[in-house]
Amino acid sequence: MGLFGESKEFSHLFEELVKFVEKSSREFVKLLQYASHGKDVMTFVKKIESLEREMDNVREKAEDEVYKGSFLPFLKTDRLLLMDDMDDLVDIIEETSKIIACGKLPKSLRKDFFEFSLCLGQNFAILNLLLASLTERIEGVMEHYEKLREERRKMKEKMYEIYRKVFLARDINPRRIDFTLEILHRMTVLHRKVGDVADRARMMVIKYL
Repeated sequence: MGLFGESKEFSHLFEELVKFVEKSSREFVKLLQYASHGKDVMTFVKKIESLEREMDNVREKAEDEVYKGSFLPFLKTDRLLLMDDMDDLVDIIEETSKIIACGKLPKSLRKDFFEFSLCLGQNFAILNLLLASLTERIEGVMEHYEKLREERRKMKEKMYEIYRKVFLARDINPRRIDFTLEILHRMTVLHRKVGDVADRARMMVIKYL
């Protein structure tokens, strides 16, 4: 049983929002993999920008459904906050993709960033399953949440590993170091926001079960 069964229209719109998160995250992982091979990534940036704009339109419709629906106040708040977090996640993906497109990753770290992209892809895949479970089978939210905790730990360890290599590097141009540190900072923000979205969804399920 899904969590939003009392409103078919909102449930449908929420499913659309989940698809935008899924598509944006998938394009971002591809972008990072291309960047880790020194390839141009503007095609992916444009796709992510387009998805973000489309998601904003659907989100407005979903918000309208919440405001005009006969939900209890705390039910409205939970839905709006979850959509805020999902929108923030896609915004961070978009902003980070533009930053990556502005420079080149150091050759000595490209393999590390490719491996990181695999960790990131796994995080996104589980998060998308978790969000989809809200409208399909809410028990799945808790199952995916525990898997995501483990994958987020692996992702964090990989980030710290790259940080250490950057600080110990002797063969990287200072400008490339600044660029790489900015990317890592954005990845840290992204890592945190993935956790925020998952935590929000989990708390909703705990409240309603």
